[in-house]
Amino acid sequence: MKRKTVLLILAMMALTLFVTACSSGLSGGDDRLHGSWEWNGSVFYRFNQDGTGTMTGSSIRWGVNRNRLEICVTPYICRRRCSAPIGSAFSFSNNDDTLNFNGFTYTRR
Repeated sequence: MKRKTVLLILAMMALTLFVTACSSGLSGGDDRLHGSWEWNGSVFYRFNQDGTGTMTGSSIRWGVNRNRLEICVTPYICRRRCSAPIGSAFSFSNNDDTLNFNGFTYTRR
């Protein structure tokens, strides 16, 4: 009986940690980046307001944290949120129609 109780408590603690990590996911929200960005004539990134988007057609989660663009390339770890950016965080600069990060320049479509 004690073993089952201990296992149940441990399972509940693990679930609580997982849900807590998932609640701090990427959420977009940076108006400077919303929209489609192309490179070499094709849409490479699409950043939606809600933090979803695509990178070369594959689903991503994205957000800006401390002026660094964070991209999570495995968005369904926690269904709609990433527990942490699995991709990378990049310093970026942009004006209305140009986005520079990771050594590339993208143009707003």
